[in-house]
Amino acid sequence: MCSTPARYHCLVLFIATVEASHGVHAVRIAPAGYRLGINTRPRPPEGARLAITLPGLPAPTRDAIAEWCQAHLPAGELRRPFYREAVLADLMDAINAELHLAFAREASADELAAFATGRGGALLAEVRAKIGAGELDAAPALAARVARFAAICGIASAPETLAELATMHPVEQLMAFEHAVAQWIQATVEPEPDELAALARELPRDRASAGASRAWFRWWWRLAYRAPRGDLRAAVMAAVALARKDHGGDLIAAGALAEANAALDRMRVAEDGRLWAEPPDSAHEFPPARDDDDAHYCAYIAVTHAAHAVAAALRADRDAGEANRDAMKLLATRAIESLLVRQ
Repeated sequence: MCSTPARYHCLVLFIATVEASHGVHAVRIAPAGYRLGINTRPRPPEGARLAITLPGLPAPTRDAIAEWCQAHLPAGELRRPFYREAVLADLMDAINAELHLAFAREASADELAAFATGRGGALLAEVRAKIGAGELDAAPALAARVARFAAICGIASAPETLAELATMHPVEQLMAFEHAVAQWIQATVEPEPDELAALARELPRDRASAGASRAWFRWWWRLAYRAPRGDLRAAVMAAVALARKDHGGDLIAAGALAEANAALDRMRVAEDGRLWAEPPDSAHEFPPARDDDDAHYCAYIAVTHAAHAVAAALRADRDAGEANRDAMKLLATRAIESLLVRQ
């Protein structure tokens, strides 16, 4: 997009943030590092993001910018029509967009949805046009634009997805781009409900013992897969602490707590995290094979034994199935609470 006069040809778009010092406003055009004053009235406020076009600029280098400014802005002051307020869509075109992705993270959900619908729809149409025309050599350039779109939308899985697509035949690549962009538009316009809220609504209700419960295994997989390592450790510690606090008097409970504490200790030093590489119904054996070097395995074993300890104590006033179910719900609720505090 270009807001400069028609006689200019816009080759390069930059985004820059207004700086201020002792009443003087300026922008620094990164990555070239070229600085321009911006004190024409009305001055854009400090912190404002500007979209800057330097029509006819042959290359985005410091020397080229200096030469261009000598010809067009000899006073060293940026003026209209060479800048305007930046909008989210400028991140798709700006040569230095990667330096300004915080712009997208500050956008509201509605702004991101509007961007995904508008520029995402245009990108999807572009991909489909290339597929229709059989332009296989377009794949590398499209890959860069698809990656940029995903970064703006905040699609965390995009780098891995695009790395996998890069190994495909160009025809498959283009079709995969179409699928990915359509999926990412949908995810941005209608984001999935928060996973923690969903987990809190879907507490395990199985009456089997925790170590024998596939429902508990699946539920814990979802929680552990969502949580960073530090948050997962905090959730396990909270669950074990709850079991230790009120449910350790029974001999069976005491033995289960000892196992839970040992697994928690192993989790603190375990370096691997293989157990949750795949969803629990796709590649896992059940119950999982022992792997004390896997932090996710140790986490699962720790909360499983903590649930056994709680269930043993609860059996004093309810049957075994109810005790198992209620123990799992107590620990699941405590784990969710600990993660919500860390958000």
